[in-house]
Amino acid sequence: MMENKMYKFFADIIFKHTGIHYPEQNYYQLKGRLKNLATYMNLESIEEVYQKFQKCMLPEERDFLLDAATNNETSFFRDKHPFEQLIPIIDSMGVTKNVNIWSAACSKGQEVYSILMTLKEKRPDLLSPGFYFRASDISPRALEQAQSGVYSQLEIQRGLPIQLMAKYFTQPEKSQWKISEELTKKVDFKCFNLFTGIYERNKFDLIFCRNVLIYQKFEEKKKIVQKLRQALKPGGCLILGSSESLIGMDDGYESHRFDRCSVFKKPKDASGGLSIAS
Repeated sequence: MMENKMYKFFADIIFKHTGIHYPEQNYYQLKGRLKNLATYMNLESIEEVYQKFQKCMLPEERDFLLDAATNNETSFFRDKHPFEQLIPIIDSMGVTKNVNIWSAACSKGQEVYSILMTLKEKRPDLLSPGFYFRASDISPRALEQAQSGVYSQLEIQRGLPIQLMAKYFTQPEKSQWKISEELTKKVDFKCFNLFTGIYERNKFDLIFCRNVLIYQKFEEKKKIVQKLRQALKPGGCLILGSSESLIGMDDGYESHRFDRCSVFKKPKDASGGLSIAS
């Protein structure tokens, strides 16, 4: 079918630049996202976008496609177990100061601020000078909201305990809530592509990379996991989504369990590991 050929064309572009895999049975998910791209390009239909891209695809149009193809669905304290076990996980690494944390697919920032509120409530000493928190995402639009720290009434009601809302948020407008600048200023926000980006070595004590690998094929998943391992300090920990695992991978991690939270630790005697081409 011509329609399937068209969707495969877009799916191949997305896979090439992000490693995100859209199989044929998921082409329906692309439809709405491609309609948004058509609107952005002032075109009437997905077919017109297809015809235009076959002739010439501008970088900003490609970037909009990649942005639209990502799933920015999230909430505060999503899958609560990593936040409940955050302090025991950090304590297990023996880190008492100068903690480096990376939220590697931070979306609109709810994960970032959930981590920071947990630390502020339970271990404020870790937020002393020397603390570093990087938050990155492939989507510039999601990252812009994360950096602003501004959320709608609906977003603020999803997973955020009312006592934390009262303590850390103000209401600049009736339908908006803004998190304290005390927390936003602690974060270094960067646009980053986990599939093609250049990773720093031995940088982070703790990396959150949740609900990203479920969209990758095995080889692309393995590549990202190995690069994340390079970015961890020896003894550092990787936290994945609740439905993600490293089963079947020769990945060099040690698996640990903290209650119902799985953690993958880089051995303390490990260096950056194998060099993986970016």
